[in-house]
Amino acid sequence: MLIIFVGALKWDEAQSWLGIDNPPFLIDVRAFLVNPLQFCQGAPDILSLSLLTSESPWNVFNVLPELNPNDCICGECHMIQSQLPTSLESFRHQYFALTSSRPHGCTALARAWEPSLTSAEHWLNDLVARVESNFALFPWAEELGRRMGPTILENANRLGVRVGTDLSDEQLLRFVVMLSVATDAVPPAIPKAPGPFALGYVASIPWAADREDYRSDLAWEDESVTAPDRVLFVNGGWLYDTVGMSGVSVLHGHENLKIVYQTLLPAKFSAVCMPNFRADFVSLFPHRHTEGSPSLLSSESPLEEDMSVTFVLSNLQTDGFPLFSVASPFTDTEFSAPRGALAALIRVEILGRVIETFWRPDVRQGLPCEHKSAWGCSSRCSPTAIELIQSVLAPVRCTTLPQPGSSLARELAFTGSNDMALGRQQVIREVMEEQARRLAPLLKNGSPLERTRASIVRCGGNAGPVDAMVVLATALRKRVYVLDRRECWECALARMQEQDRSVGLAVDTKVVTRCENCIPLWRG
Repeated sequence: MLIIFVGALKWDEAQSWLGIDNPPFLIDVRAFLVNPLQFCQGAPDILSLSLLTSESPWNVFNVLPELNPNDCICGECHMIQSQLPTSLESFRHQYFALTSSRPHGCTALARAWEPSLTSAEHWLNDLVARVESNFALFPWAEELGRRMGPTILENANRLGVRVGTDLSDEQLLRFVVMLSVATDAVPPAIPKAPGPFALGYVASIPWAADREDYRSDLAWEDESVTAPDRVLFVNGGWLYDTVGMSGVSVLHGHENLKIVYQTLLPAKFSAVCMPNFRADFVSLFPHRHTEGSPSLLSSESPLEEDMSVTFVLSNLQTDGFPLFSVASPFTDTEFSAPRGALAALIRVEILGRVIETFWRPDVRQGLPCEHKSAWGCSSRCSPTAIELIQSVLAPVRCTTLPQPGSSLARELAFTGSNDMALGRQQVIREVMEEQARRLAPLLKNGSPLERTRASIVRCGGNAGPVDAMVVLATALRKRVYVLDRRECWECALARMQEQDRSVGLAVDTKVVTRCENCIPLWRG
């Protein structure tokens, strides 16, 4: 009778973008069908159930080694191996039941499979060297006391990669997401390629032991503390801390970083996308200082001001920014994203200012040059990040982020209105007008950030935080160039012009030169 539920369960597994809570009885049925030996020990022929032996669409790159029949003392190992799906579907469940329940203590299966499992685990160890995370990466494995080899083999086949191969950054990103959500409670799923506008993925993961202290702090007032931990997985190179870094960064919420998640359809994981922008060409350059210009040593004391960063992930039209990407009403747009994708808004709060961008940051790392005597020395007029941040106008309205319940209620009312098209236009206009108002002082003639002007901004210490400056430059649709610590300003400006990057960030400048043109007249 249980076989009648196979179709429903396989449909559920195919909905990788949708987080549907199955009724308790269906959860029990699924647990039996994917791992029947846990419930029916001593009946290995039960592996022939249709859910397990159904034809799989995966490319089978990784197979289990052949069993040595001389090693088997129970008489069942050959039959068991022959009935396992070649795709290794559900192998992450079956391995532990099969190897721990053999009659007469038979270890033939465990010995036959051990080389493949060990090879897979060594391969993963090499891959995670390219993953940056401040918390446990796969906490479920430690909490369940399980080795990861079976899960690695099953998910490598799902992704269509061979164990031992060198994965691209995008493949590694998808593979890490798959392994992170590979708990018993979650059906396996494959993240779809997020496309050219991808920031990464957000996954809903059970709270790990090393994350418990943040559970109540990060939960919304009207959201139960039993809600899952929202974790953001991104490829490196899009904010300062990851510039020039290959591989994957895993971002968890903590004291000064929040991840806000707003959608009508919560998902196991979702692609996170941001639209790219078209930058201006560079034609104006900051005034060059002469060798006799007065100089002073830069202070390295830290800025005594907290900065908070929030990633707002949403596909609600009433949030405004998704209308520029995943919820765009325009059919002729070049933007594309997988089904269920969320748009991202990066929001920085510092010095009473709120800086936001829904554009994808475009950041490039500089290169060393041979002019060693000029390293760490300014040679042009340059503002500090703090000067520019303080020029951003304060919001005219309360900037407290709405609670999820109120956001969903507004979205339902909006989508049910008769004049939704007019409402979209009004929301887009309000977002653009407010953004333009806040940033207007930075775009007027003579400003270091006016259109087509290149500028090097001093950051670090009391000059101001780098990430806030990256977000501010991106809000102005300017590409960023982070100077290498062994790169002089003249070489940096030449490379910025070649790449149409109009904002250079010089971190911890040691010697700052001045001239009469450095007086910030543009601040008026």
